Amino acid sequence: MPYGKGGEMIEPDGMTFAVMIWILGLLITLFVALRGHAFGTKSLKHIAMRLGGMLTSTFVLVLAAVVTLNAKYGWYSSWQDVQAAVTGTPPTIEQHTHGQARTQEQKSEAAQQAQESDAAADSKYAAQRARYEAGLHLKPSATGQWININVPGIRMQGNDIGRVMVWLPPSYTSDTKRTYPVIEAFHGIPGGTLDYQRVFHLDASLRDAVSRGAMRDAIIIVPQEMPGGIDTECVDGGGLNMETWLTSMVPDYITKNFRAQASREAWTTIGVSAGGWCSSMATILHPDRYAGGASLGGYYSPQFDTWNPFKGKVPERYDLIAQVKKNPHPQSLWVLVSGADKLSGASSEAFIKAATAYDVTQVDLPHAGHRVGVWQSTFPDVFTWMGKTFPMFAASAGSTSQQSASPSPSSSPSAPSSQMQPSASPLTGRHRGLTHPVTGSTNGLVGLTPRTRG
Repeated sequence: MPYGKGGEMIEPDGMTFAVMIWILGLLITLFVALRGHAFGTKSLKHIAMRLGGMLTSTFVLVLAAVVTLNAKYGWYSSWQDVQAAVTGTPPTIEQHTHGQARTQEQKSEAAQQAQESDAAADSKYAAQRARYEAGLHLKPSATGQWININVPGIRMQGNDIGRVMVWLPPSYTSDTKRTYPVIEAFHGIPGGTLDYQRVFHLDASLRDAVSRGAMRDAIIIVPQEMPGGIDTECVDGGGLNMETWLTSMVPDYITKNFRAQASREAWTTIGVSAGGWCSSMATILHPDRYAGGASLGGYYSPQFDTWNPFKGKVPERYDLIAQVKKNPHPQSLWVLVSGADKLSGASSEAFIKAATAYDVTQVDLPHAGHRVGVWQSTFPDVFTWMGKTFPMFAASAGSTSQQSASPSPSSSPSAPSSQMQPSASPLTGRHRGLTHPVTGSTNGLVGLTPRTRG
């Protein structure tokens, strides 16, 4: 990514502003080094003056480093953005709709088909789900609960590495006949599955949306799309079929073992930054699995850094702007657009212009940067959109569950892993250049090396 915008000294993400801070810091450092002896060394006053000069020099140099990183990654795009972050002022949101929204009749027909499909799946998997749930040893919780599981299908050095975090809403343990729609959430880079629990508090936002009647309870699943710290960009390639695992194996496993609704109408995605790319890619390339998805700070073609599994040109199927023009599908998309976001702003605008055959909700934050606080502030709007757009997520939607069959004595599916420790990072999103702690080398993947930043 290029540094800065090319010289807006009055803006916090301008490289000229960063250079000015560096010059100031170096001048203070030189003054303290060359003239510090003039303060004297005997009195407490003189010692305090020298110490103050040293601390000032250190502070300005650290500030210069932060401003330089901000110029490169665009966390804060303007002083207005900085002020909003410091004061906690919610951003001003401008919302627009584009494309072809489904009529109420089409929604009703889709909901009817979904209910029939989900009822059939619930009947088919009732016994298996009951056995699996018994193995989880769930306890009632007023706030729901996160659990860690392993989903087979993705391997490194002969070991299963398919980690997924699952959030079950409070009603999951109290209403054992109920089935739920599913939100598949994709984390950013650097980051991990724990970000949605400990940084974004996505479950709390969803509970709030349910309590205000914006949508119904849903299951959240967060797959680890960056195993071993490797930026896979969620694609199939280089010996690791991440796309297939994320969009086929994980949904199938969740549907068979949890009380998750099976139809596409009951599945949506959400993602931030690199996870926004994964969310859009999964949604657009797999319309039979997802009714729609939300992208926050995402982009629309993979951005490889130290590793490119294709050894050259990326397959056209991963150019989502080209895909929505050539192969449109009846899906609904929620897209966060910030023209000041140097990673996602321009590509998001280009994507929306191309997706004329889709039902697109465009949410503009004109001055927002590329950071956690911006994305988190929009979660209530995303959930409201889900409840209004997808019948199976509407607050009025009922469970399609039929009477569950009694557990059979047959063997249960593989038990969830109790030793998995997904990684967390407060810097969720694509921040190229930052160091992300990873271990190991190629992990047995063709041409694959862990991404490090810095």
